[in-house]
Amino acid sequence: MSLRQITASLATIVALSLLVPQLHAQHEIHRGLPVIDPDGNNPDLWHPFVDTTAFPHDFQFFAPAEFGEFGGGPEPTTGWFGAADRLYIYMTRPEAEPTHTEGDFTWGNRFTVGYMSPENHGWFGELWHINGPNYYNVTEAERVNLLQTADVINGDPDNVDLRGGGGGGGGGGGANAIANQGVPRSDMNNVLSQDRRYFIRDSVNVADLSSFELNKSFRWKPLHYGSHFEPFFGFRYIKYQDFWEQDTYTRITDLGVPVGQVPPLTIDPGDLQNEQFDQLTSRFDNHMVGGQFGARWYKHKGRWNLSGEIRAFLFSNFQFQQTLLASELTFYDATGTDEAPEGVFLRNTFSNANATELVFGGEVRAQAAYEVTRDVAIRVGITFTEFGKGIGRGNNINANDEHVTLFGTTFGIDFRR
Repeated sequence: MSLRQITASLATIVALSLLVPQLHAQHEIHRGLPVIDPDGNNPDLWHPFVDTTAFPHDFQFFAPAEFGEFGGGPEPTTGWFGAADRLYIYMTRPEAEPTHTEGDFTWGNRFTVGYMSPENHGWFGELWHINGPNYYNVTEAERVNLLQTADVINGDPDNVDLRGGGGGGGGGGGANAIANQGVPRSDMNNVLSQDRRYFIRDSVNVADLSSFELNKSFRWKPLHYGSHFEPFFGFRYIKYQDFWEQDTYTRITDLGVPVGQVPPLTIDPGDLQNEQFDQLTSRFDNHMVGGQFGARWYKHKGRWNLSGEIRAFLFSNFQFQQTLLASELTFYDATGTDEAPEGVFLRNTFSNANATELVFGGEVRAQAAYEVTRDVAIRVGITFTEFGKGIGRGNNINANDEHVTLFGTTFGIDFRR
């Protein structure tokens, strides 16, 4: 190429560069100018709520998934994200139970919503609820006056004709009729057994857990082989309720002598003219408030997004316990078929207590999400949570420093996570 041609090419490039308009690097969108305080702090960095216009999504949620054949994967997502999971969780039993080394499974739900800005910082909140387990040992005890033929059973528990009280006419009417006549609900014939029984319950593992957390997260620069690391810290509140129940049933002779649930054969059934049912229940509320810190690691591998999370937390546990003893004493003038109770006496006794404990623990998760579309993925995983000493369970306020272990599987769906 001659010198004249080289000079003409350079002149053409310079002329074109002068005609092209100036370009700016992409930056976060604001309705107004971002305000920087005198110390140089950007309030957008710490504010938990973002402008909805700061995320210009194209709303093509079901576009084809973006993945690399050789493990490169797409760029980390920004903007709003969310997830919903169904949990199948194993929870350990209270230490007062003889079988406390075992546990029981139950179901729960977990929801996550958050935002990640183009500057690689954001917020996310998470909500848990685990309803259960609800495991009781239940036995049936036949009552002294075993059968009332005036009670219309016929397999329909909502249509019970009380002695002289008329038909129930439905669930609500039947319950009101029982209360108005002073006859306890348990005085009806059992629909399944077609006689009168008490169901005596002994709780083994009964609980309910709710959790809410709000975290500030940061996304670090990509690690080797394209993985990402996001540390976070935040606030968390957990409400853990433990329910305890122990029922007893005693038959009493006409002389006032208790003979237990199953009397000796030497006692004339006609002498068993009284009975007592006691139900002792306790509800132990644990209100845990504190902070946590943790991190999330994830890596795209084809259509799969592999991730893991770890948390460590420290809580102040404000505990409240309420105990109720409900007694039902029934007197009969005579025993046998169709003998109505002569009198029913009900008594409720309440007691309350409170305490404070310190709870520490942690949580570990591992998940694999299969990207069905660009923004939507289905995922499965495992989770493990440990609450150290400091949880109140059972009916003893002085034994309020137990531990609780939860682990199980998760499956659900996520959006741009």
